Amino acid sequence: MISLLESCLAMDRSHVGIFTELGMMYAKNKPRKLMDYIRNYFNKLNVSKLLRTCERYLLWNESVYLYSNYEEYDNAIKCMIEHSPVAFKHDIFVANIQKVSNHDLLYKSITFYLEEEPKYLNDLLKCITLKVDLSKVVSMMKSSGYLGLIEEWLKSVQSQNNQAVNDALNSLYLENEDFDALRNSISTYGSIDSISLAKSMQMHDNPQFRRISSLIYRTNKKYNESIELSKRDKQYRDCVETALESKSPETVESLLRFLAEEGEKEFFTVCTYTCYELVRPETVMELAWRHGYSDFAMPFFIQLVRDLTSKVEVVQKKTEDREKKDTEKAEKEAKQTINPIMDDGLAVNNSPYPMLMSGTGMDPMGMPQPGFDPMSTGMGNMGGGMSGMGAMGGGMGMGMPGNMGMGGGGMSGMGGSMGGMGGSMGGRPF
Repeated sequence: MISLLESCLAMDRSHVGIFTELGMMYAKNKPRKLMDYIRNYFNKLNVSKLLRTCERYLLWNESVYLYSNYEEYDNAIKCMIEHSPVAFKHDIFVANIQKVSNHDLLYKSITFYLEEEPKYLNDLLKCITLKVDLSKVVSMMKSSGYLGLIEEWLKSVQSQNNQAVNDALNSLYLENEDFDALRNSISTYGSIDSISLAKSMQMHDNPQFRRISSLIYRTNKKYNESIELSKRDKQYRDCVETALESKSPETVESLLRFLAEEGEKEFFTVCTYTCYELVRPETVMELAWRHGYSDFAMPFFIQLVRDLTSKVEVVQKKTEDREKKDTEKAEKEAKQTINPIMDDGLAVNNSPYPMLMSGTGMDPMGMPQPGFDPMSTGMGNMGGGMSGMGAMGGGMGMGMPGNMGMGGGGMSGMGGSMGGMGGSMGGRPF
């Protein structure tokens, strides 16, 4: 029967049933020939029928091949997981796992690799990174107790700055005492449980890890805790940098007193100079006097005197400029009030002779103006004056006795007539 069916393969119009039945007979009688036959005639087979036969005769490699090429990727993965001693091949598994539709198979495959193929676990995770939840994978590995197996993969995905990944890597660095890698990780990726990490390191035997703990406290603005840790390890430079970053005069003063009491003269000078803006001069002077640190406080006082001198110079220059402006303003106002008549003459006569006396015909030098008649003007004015005298006489007559009234009246009339004459003469041309 197998020979008869094989002879029909060369026919142009061979039915699908012939190819399928031949495959089923190979599965039952000649399983070694089945894989090559499937690869050569896959497109002419009834895959579902042949799959059932392969499973009946436990031909799992052939089943995986049929599932993969029939685009039943989930079943191919399940078949390899369930029959791994025979059916598992890493490259075929990785090629199929990226195409599965059931995401639970992704996490099931991680567990499978952890239990049976741990050396390929990082390769698997790199292939499915975009499809899995990073935090969930880290949690699974922590629960299994084999987090260190995926360190390579964790480093490859740390660029995503996932907190679970960062914390996992930091714990591995701490466990391996790789303080350089830990410091770089903390400074580069900020999404971490920083306080818990700092507490886990602050009592570490290695001073480098205690220093990193101090750095974490400083980054989280817990300056007092950071300074206390640095004091314990005598990392006074770190103390000074932390105090400067705190911007707190009280913190700086406390550190300065500590350095003075501990006899750290050089760091006392460093602190006064580095934290110059936050240190009160009276505090430095007091500590220098008490502990005999005058020489070590001198750089601070030199800088202080220089700053005070600069400020005084600035204030003095501003004062001089203001006084100069006030003087110029006063001089300008004085010039405006010296010649008020000049200003009035310009306004009234609108002439180039500002001191010209209105009504007198005289210029400022006492000379008559052109076209001015001194006689007519003088007589007119005199007549007017006499008229005024007449009026004065009339007034006087009214206040005198009767016999004096005539005199008063005569004088009044005389004054009036003379005033009239003067007025008429003033009207004639001279």
